[in-house]
Amino acid sequence: MEHDKTMTIEEVVARNVKSYVQAIDQTNKWVYEKAGMSKQTYYNLLAGKGEVTRNVEKLNRLFRIQDPMYFYQADFVPPLSVEEIEKTSNLQQLAAANYHVGSTGSEAQQLQHTFKTLDEVIDLLDTLHTVAEVNEL
Repeated sequence: MEHDKTMTIEEVVARNVKSYVQAIDQTNKWVYEKAGMSKQTYYNLLAGKGEVTRNVEKLNRLFRIQDPMYFYQADFVPPLSVEEIEKTSNLQQLAAANYHVGSTGSEAQQLQHTFKTLDEVIDLLDTLHTVAEVNEL
């Protein structure tokens, strides 16, 4: 990112909120409705205007973000996008393709066990995410 000019804190928050919403693959309408903001208030926030602190608090509640300074970080790193998460689900195929065929039986069993555990964790995370979405409704 270029730093041609010093950004105001409002501009930093606006940039970070935009990045976050894009990464989680949600619409702006979904965000402002679920956060309990008017359309104008939300778009003012995205433009770096309005009551930033109060509106960030609403977003933190919506997204269950514990760190009150999360959207204020100059070096903000948004969560993985849906596309990036989907790429990680292909980890097993990629690793299997690169796995050495000459490995011993116990190494192959250990790899299979690791992949099975990873798949279970991913399934659990998907389930928890779905439950969290249902609870928000």
